[in-house]
Amino acid sequence: MKFLYTVKRTATAEVLDRYAQLGASAFRVNFGRGSLEENAQCVERIAQREGVEAFLDLPGCKPRLGAYPNGREAYAKGEAILLEDGAACSHAVCSLCNDTSEGYAVGDAIAASSGLKLRVRARTPRGWELTAQNDGDLYSYCGFFNIDRPRKRTALSEQERQIAARLHRKACKNLVGICPSFADAAQVPRETRRLFPEQKILSKIETPYGVENLPSILGESDGVMLCRGDLSLFYAEEEMYRLGERMARACRAEAGKIFIVATDFFSHFVQDERAMEADLPVLEKYLALRPEYVLINETSYSPRWEKIVGKCQEYAGL
Repeated sequence: MKFLYTVKRTATAEVLDRYAQLGASAFRVNFGRGSLEENAQCVERIAQREGVEAFLDLPGCKPRLGAYPNGREAYAKGEAILLEDGAACSHAVCSLCNDTSEGYAVGDAIAASSGLKLRVRARTPRGWELTAQNDGDLYSYCGFFNIDRPRKRTALSEQERQIAARLHRKACKNLVGICPSFADAAQVPRETRRLFPEQKILSKIETPYGVENLPSILGESDGVMLCRGDLSLFYAEEEMYRLGERMARACRAEAGKIFIVATDFFSHFVQDERAMEADLPVLEKYLALRPEYVLINETSYSPRWEKIVGKCQEYAGL
């Protein structure tokens, strides 16, 4: 078992050296955040190193915000936020940088990747007016997810085809895995394999559509990823664990299939180092499923990332 660490697209050779010193050898770059060129260069820096594995996430169909001037903004419960296409992000206005909000309807519940809950209050000439349902924040390239009417993804986007074309310009000898987000149907990994014929295709299961179509998706993939973040919008924790058991059994039943658990383990650690113990029982529970990889998500952006990696590597050696 290995821990798969999300690294910033700006990760330098010195940062990667420090990861290696801590025992890390598997890295993931999320193409949903930042520019294509920044992320491609990061993958190339990782993939040219000896003794490491590089993975990348294709961004999928999740609408994402553009960049905030200060990286993130805080919002209070009840506050109104205007969602536009192509505008600059500010405190009062969010802009979508990769998608359109036309699929929203008044009353839809929207979950942001940051944990902020929103509801669509009105359609205006400028865009959609949202209301914050709790105190929270939004950050640059934060994703939105329509809980009431999730979009079923059956094909790759033009953005993802551009990612493939860019990476093919320079061979990445240690680029091991391609992880298509929102693999809701077998067409998604099938099309991904056409773009990346030399890499393992590891489909991310993030919605009830993906759960329903798991056998056919796995049949077109080299493995699957249990994405606890978005799945938690639809399944209680115990249901999610049972789903993890099912996915692990399905992967073990087919020789060579890879099972990955993706999650924000150590999320308490990011806020308060003393509270890290709260996450450990959940981590140990999922380690018992014997995944080949455990993906450490956005906590790798934490200033405490070295301590997180150190703790994870302790578990990797057990």
